[in-house]
Amino acid sequence: MRPGDAATRRDPDLFFNVTTPYNFSPAWMRANPAALAQAHDRYQRLDFPAVARLLTCFLDLNLTERLSEIKAPTCVVVGERDVLKPREFAQMIADAIPNAELHLIRDAGHATFWERPAEFNSILLGFLRRKSQSRG
Repeated sequence: MRPGDAATRRDPDLFFNVTTPYNFSPAWMRANPAALAQAHDRYQRLDFPAVARLLTCFLDLNLTERLSEIKAPTCVVVGERDVLKPREFAQMIADAIPNAELHLIRDAGHATFWERPAEFNSILLGFLRRKSQSRG
């Protein structure tokens, strides 16, 4: 079942069970049952009509042709085990944006900032530091 289909059913348990494998690597899920329990509790309060619309928009939106218009410094981060938007998509984005940097976080799923917060923050802060120093 796709996440959008689960959202339209307005069943928090079903939506949680369908979406967590898209967001997190299996190893992280096994190692973090308390964090998953907290996430499960948050799913009970989701605005499911809004979530379903959001997921439909994600499927319908394609800005790939416009990526080359981005002139701002860009840092693209992807988890090695991201099944929602795998590395190929991140590579395509980085290749299309002039001077973009691509960073791979090993053994992480889609939610890299949850799974590897120190590494994610190091990448982001390093990127921001380099860009602020180059602006001088």
